[in-house]
Amino acid sequence: MTALLSIEAPAKLNLTLAVNGRRPDGYHLIESVMQALDLTDCVELAPASGGTVVHCTSPGVPTDETNLAVRAVEALRAALPPGRQGPGGLEIRIHKRIPVAAGLGGGSADAAAALIGANALWGLGLDQRELARIGVRIGADVPFCLHGGTAIARGIGEELEPVPAAAPLCGVVVNPGFPVSTAAVYRVYDQLYAEAMAGAGGNDNGPVGLAGVTHGRFLPDGKGRAAAMAEALGRGDVDAVARLLYNDLEPAAVRLYPQILELRQRVLEAGALGAVMCGSGPSVFGLAADEDHAEALAQSLKGVAPFVQVCRFRPDGCRIVRSQERVQH
Repeated sequence: MTALLSIEAPAKLNLTLAVNGRRPDGYHLIESVMQALDLTDCVELAPASGGTVVHCTSPGVPTDETNLAVRAVEALRAALPPGRQGPGGLEIRIHKRIPVAAGLGGGSADAAAALIGANALWGLGLDQRELARIGVRIGADVPFCLHGGTAIARGIGEELEPVPAAAPLCGVVVNPGFPVSTAAVYRVYDQLYAEAMAGAGGNDNGPVGLAGVTHGRFLPDGKGRAAAMAEALGRGDVDAVARLLYNDLEPAAVRLYPQILELRQRVLEAGALGAVMCGSGPSVFGLAADEDHAEALAQSLKGVAPFVQVCRFRPDGCRIVRSQERVQH
């Protein structure tokens, strides 16, 4: 008999996303209001002989050492202090529901789930903060995926300020069915920024900055967009949330894939209160007034894209939902 853990791994939505610069090591600094969704992968972990192996049948998900869940487990193993009894191998099975390379943080969610599962199976007793310190080396979204709920993320995404949200909001996630490289989108973002700065004579003028390219963290009146979004969420003001949806990376992603702009327009035409590209794309989130409105949006958008799903805001992150014993054959 061996232990088997099942962990829910929620998708991540950037309600706002502003790029604030770039570190010397190339990582971009952001300020983003992040929200967990009830769109989840299921990650199963069980002890195994040998090293770490991963199984996943979804196209585009690697099943070798490049898989983020495998990398997270090995990073956790490497972080154990010298002399501590080495943990055994792990078998990881990933059941994908979150579209792959879709701007929804699916890979980071799987990595966070693997950290939680390995921590439990190996009896390490590490807390969320310790796991986040390991996880951020694998992906900037991993700390939020561990935390979940609603938070303002700063730095490269690892500095989290929890936001107490009101009653859960909901909407639709629409994915056009093609993958987008986050690295490629950031490269084009850097190009657009350089072009805009050259056109402005190298002068980045104040909080409004270069519209559509940088400084989306400020509203025209100079107020911080993330703070305004947090306040709107706290009030449960769905109309204000809709007005504040924003993504600095959208112009870059649209430069690569014009279909994203067309998709966002279709979501708005279907009646969404507001729409925003998810992460680095290509998925689009459309905010609904309530669940009935979200269901109507999803019905209206059927046929527009291969993936259309009603999603609700979720108050937590990755969590173990089942622990059982299984018989080894």
